[in-house]
Amino acid sequence: MKVLIIDDERVVRKNFAAFLEDHNYEILEGENGKQGLDVFRQENPDIVLCDLKMPILDGLGFISELRKESPETPIIMVSGTGDIDDVIEAIRLGAWDYITKPIYDM
Repeated sequence: MKVLIIDDERVVRKNFAAFLEDHNYEILEGENGKQGLDVFRQENPDIVLCDLKMPILDGLGFISELRKESPETPIIMVSGTGDIDDVIEAIRLGAWDYITKPIYDM
């Protein structure tokens, strides 16, 4: 299973990747929404974990663009803001779920 991780913070991408690779997922990365769309188009991942606040194209913009091309791909928004308006907008645009940073492995 391919997982695309989109986050402008390299350490966040690497932490997600380390955890998911331990569970045998293939990891793809993008550092902003635009790069994430490019990777998505090339690799067709099964699921996307996407940060909300990023330069060039933010998470909400990414969802809007991806939904035009792949309406069924699961997108999980990941953000440190925890702003309820962002959560509502992400879900309205087509995110499947929303989790906040930091994320701890139990």
